[in-house]
Amino acid sequence: MKYPLAAVTLILIAGVFSILASISAWSLSGTISEVAALEHLSQLAGLVMVKGLWLLADGIILILLALMIKEERVKNIRQVGVVAIILSLLSFNFLVMVFGIVGGILALIWVPETSETYP
Repeated sequence: MKYPLAAVTLILIAGVFSILASISAWSLSGTISEVAALEHLSQLAGLVMVKGLWLLADGIILILLALMIKEERVKNIRQVGVVAIILSLLSFNFLVMVFGIVGGILALIWVPETSETYP
């Protein structure tokens, strides 16, 4: 195998969870904005909306990183692992952090198989 399958799978799962979290953040901000007319919570609704936008961008980038590893478009998989770890930490979402960090670490420690032929 020419790429770390477990790392790709976990980074992909982290990206999907990030996108799902962004959808839930958007729905939460809508709920907060409806209540904001009653209780001065409009700033909180704006912050939750910004968090949802960040999670969406984070999820898209994580999915693209996983696909880049799978399609062998990167020469240094370790750098992609570091980027995946950093993006996962910046998501501030537990599931994204767990899957992204583990996937990034697996990308960091992955060693390509060498095919040696014996005479």
